[in-house]
Amino acid sequence: MTRRRVTPVSKPNVLCLMLTADSTVTKIYPTEANLIVSLLDIHVSSIPPDTETLTPPPLEILEAGTGHGSLTLHLARAIHAANQPPPQLPGSFENEEEYEHHIRPWKENRRAIVHTIDLDQAHSNHARQIVRDFRRRLYSHHVDFHIGDVSEWLNREMASRQETSFLSYCLLDLPAAHDHLSTVAQALNTHGIVTAFNPSITQIAECVRTIRDLRLPLVLEKVVELGAGAGTGGRQWDVRIAKVRHPGRQKKKQVIQASSDGSSGAKSTHPGDVTEDDLSSNILSDLPRGDAEGVENPVSDLSDDQDASPTSDELPDMSISSEAAGTPERTEMVCRPTVGNMVVGGGFLGVWRKMRKGDVLDDL
Repeated sequence: MTRRRVTPVSKPNVLCLMLTADSTVTKIYPTEANLIVSLLDIHVSSIPPDTETLTPPPLEILEAGTGHGSLTLHLARAIHAANQPPPQLPGSFENEEEYEHHIRPWKENRRAIVHTIDLDQAHSNHARQIVRDFRRRLYSHHVDFHIGDVSEWLNREMASRQETSFLSYCLLDLPAAHDHLSTVAQALNTHGIVTAFNPSITQIAECVRTIRDLRLPLVLEKVVELGAGAGTGGRQWDVRIAKVRHPGRQKKKQVIQASSDGSSGAKSTHPGDVTEDDLSSNILSDLPRGDAEGVENPVSDLSDDQDASPTSDELPDMSISSEAAGTPERTEMVCRPTVGNMVVGGGFLGVWRKMRKGDVLDDL
């Protein structure tokens, strides 16, 4: 007599779909996608706007780098409550273009939209199918798929809309995200959020340097390490550009302060600055040249005849020669975990918020 085996059957969930679906590119797994969406702090309302007042513009999110479609699906789920249910269309459709033609009038009245763009048509088509097939188009109506370069697409959108900003959120999952930050900053609404998700911390550091060099109105809120060993909430990193102050000048300043206020000459530095003693204590991370594809070494103030990872003895000499030549104070890139020292797998997410230019303070 054979034993009966009972197999439970349930509706597919996002976790099951993302783990089992075929992938042509590297996936963003559900734990990472959930954390990224939670850091965006998206809030939408299902209450229809007051018809007696002007209808506010829709909330628009741009995902640059569609990839597998995992993050696309999580973003669509986050804004699902903002839009009214789509109409029930009779019959079946021969292709996707015919379906889009019938659903277009409803899409024109959406209150929240996810735009996702990728350079590869095959990747976009694969992600479109994953989003479309999940629970019979439950979230696919909220997503518009595009093909092309993200900066070119943004410039076309801003020209056609005759406005400079329309995005509330922008997520860059690209090898060279820093190349698009200038255009994204123009298209982003004030207090909007832009993120960069990259496998290397040096790529996040390049974004920090680009924002500083171009004086973009973007303020870094946090850098989070995702993946194995980073915990469920991610491990925060300290990534910034800091001045390197000469220890002799610091001691002279401390003596002057001690003589003026009668204190014992305690160490005093400007917030965010680092000294040569900090450099010799390995506070600054080594950023080797060319580790990430398309990313140069962010620590560009080192001379060409010196190694990218100078010793503690070399750094004071280099600073002294700069002071003697009357050159501006040297800056270095700080890249370090705020807790712990070990980096194990995963990727890095930088989160910036756009502010009014008058509200952005440049400490450098």
